Amino acid sequence: DRGVRHLAMGLRLGVPTDPSLFLELLISEADRCLLRHKGKEAVQRWQDVACLLGENCPDYVYQQLGVAYSQNKEGFGGTKEENHCWGDCHKHELLGLLHECLMPELYLEIGVDAGLSLARARGRAIGVDPRSDLVFKISFAESASIFSMSSDAFFRELATRSLRPRPELVFIDGMHLFEFALRDFLNVERFAAPTTLVVIDDIYPCHRTQALRRRRSGAWAGDIWKLHRILRETRPDLTLVALNAYTTGVLLIAGLDPDNQDLKRRYNQSVSQYLDIDDVPPEVLARHGAIPSDHPVVGQLVDILREGKEHGLSREQVRSRLSELKNKIAEAEVEFIGRAESMAVPFN
Repeated sequence: DRGVRHLAMGLRLGVPTDPSLFLELLISEADRCLLRHKGKEAVQRWQDVACLLGENCPDYVYQQLGVAYSQNKEGFGGTKEENHCWGDCHKHELLGLLHECLMPELYLEIGVDAGLSLARARGRAIGVDPRSDLVFKISFAESASIFSMSSDAFFRELATRSLRPRPELVFIDGMHLFEFALRDFLNVERFAAPTTLVVIDDIYPCHRTQALRRRRSGAWAGDIWKLHRILRETRPDLTLVALNAYTTGVLLIAGLDPDNQDLKRRYNQSVSQYLDIDDVPPEVLARHGAIPSDHPVVGQLVDILREGKEHGLSREQVRSRLSELKNKIAEAEVEFIGRAESMAVPFN
């Protein structure tokens, strides 16, 4: 593990080397773990390869990662406290309400897993997941299509012709690592309509163990909390609403602008700045900035997007109306600091 970290740091710093040798060794080790049915270890090794290859990672690696997950019968461990999750509204229920209110002509989902969130779509839907052996726990409409490929490959090869009309509701829940989610958001924004709403899962881990990049518990949010920080620092023009949802919080993002290149220009800098931060801040664990999922400001945000679509408002008009909402969002964030966990409800 320490060697992989040093290798990754060297590659980021541009130290002269041939990464193919190291990748060959890592892939051989990942394959060895699979052959010996050490699924838990194989998951980490294939994840290492995916992280090193980044947006150029072939789907074969993700497929092997899926095999490793299916082979991992022992789970990822962790104490009861480390696996405890909480919130005031289940994220799938929240997605269902957003579908009902926004009625998107096209819904895009990155990370399909068991299909529980994709099944909430009422109209045409596209799911993107590189694992070819997904086991769905629920059926979904015939209007739903699943692309068995990485999100990077999808946006590179198929998005231009597949995302028509532009997706109006997007759920990002793929790799639980911030640089992957950051690339997903960057790619989604290129195809965003004026009224597109993006929902990002896992911004509030409930325990430090859940926030580790190297998974050590069944409940795992990874370090997606870093993406929330990056967006606040880099894109103040966006409208961000963090919700106290179950299991590990969600972030609503509106006011997307395909012409804004700030995030893209700072991608490498942001990744370098946050990649080696291991400890999640206590204010993230306490969900500072999260507001109740049923807060009136959420309804006002959705109303702006729905009315913007109905009246054909321009991107500038929609963003102007959203900016008027930001003071109310800020007030709500302050009002509920320190109250998030006390407002949680029990879930089975």
